[in-house]
Amino acid sequence: MDTEHALKPFKIGDLVCMYRRKKQGLGVVLDYIPDIEECLGIDPRGTLEIYRSYTVKEWRNRDRYRQQVCMRSKCPDLAFDFFIYNTAFADSLKISFVEVQWFKRPSTFSVDGISAPRGWFPAAWVRRY
Repeated sequence: MDTEHALKPFKIGDLVCMYRRKKQGLGVVLDYIPDIEECLGIDPRGTLEIYRSYTVKEWRNRDRYRQQVCMRSKCPDLAFDFFIYNTAFADSLKISFVEVQWFKRPSTFSVDGISAPRGWFPAAWVRRY
């Protein structure tokens, strides 16, 4: 777990931004999950190892596994995003997440902004405003 976030957890109602973006945006924390294991109901590291163990030709089985994990989860939307952030940005395991309602949407890595006004993001990507 990111030690900075372990020491300073987010609270519902905190104003936050995505500090590494050109347009940082402004949003409010709706929910904070310090460790996704309780939400998933299984070990996140082991879950990703199983997911990544499927070969390219086994994509249907891999997708079926992801769907099963998401359906069994207490929060299917967060579980789905857990897979997205940990496969697309695989530099470190992301287990701490915040749900943010954006008032001013931050930019993505291209010119446009985040399209959804609300969503789950790795807690390490967000800072208090």
